[in-house]
Amino acid sequence: DLDERVHFDDYRVVMLVDVPRLGAEAARELASYVSHGGGLLIAPGERSEAAFYNGWQLPDGQPVMPAELVQRVHVPDDADGIGPALDKCSHSAFTRVIANEEADLGTAVVSAYWQLKVDPSDAGVTTGALLDGGHPLLVERVASDGLVALSSISLDDNGNNLVTLNSFLPLVHE
Repeated sequence: DLDERVHFDDYRVVMLVDVPRLGAEAARELASYVSHGGGLLIAPGERSEAAFYNGWQLPDGQPVMPAELVQRVHVPDDADGIGPALDKCSHSAFTRVIANEEADLGTAVVSAYWQLKVDPSDAGVTTGALLDGGHPLLVERVASDGLVALSSISLDDNGNNLVTLNSFLPLVHE
C-alpha cells in the first residue's frame, strides 16, 4: 500500500511497471495527481490486473487509462518475432530515439504484450506507436491537466528484450 511519506507532487512523472493493482487510497491520490497536471506512464506486465486498470477513474469520472487492457498476448515461439513498427511510431519519444544513427530500437523483439482496445471516438486519446501487425504499442490520454501514457509492453525483461538495448534508457527518458 501507499507509503505515507510518498508525495506524488514531488515528481513530474510516476511510472507503474508491472504493478498488479493499487490500493484504493493510492489509486485516488495518483488519479488526483494526474488530473492536476502530473504525468503517468503505465507499463503493464504479466502480473497486472486488467479489471483494476480498466475500472480506474479520474476524480471527474473519466477513465485514467487511454485504452482498455483486453488480454495478455504471447507470441508463439515458432512465429516471426514482432517489434515496434518503426515507420508507425509518431510519438516524439520514439522519433527522437529513432533519429539517432546508433539507435537499435529496430532489433527489439516482443514475445508478450497487452492487446489494447482504443476508443476511436475519444478525442483525448492518441496512438503514438504501433507494433508490427498494427497493434498499439503506446497510447496517450490527456487527463484533465495531466497526461497518461500506456505501453502495451512491459518495461522489464518479461516479454521483450527492450531493456537490453542501448535505445532503452533514451526512450524511457523521452
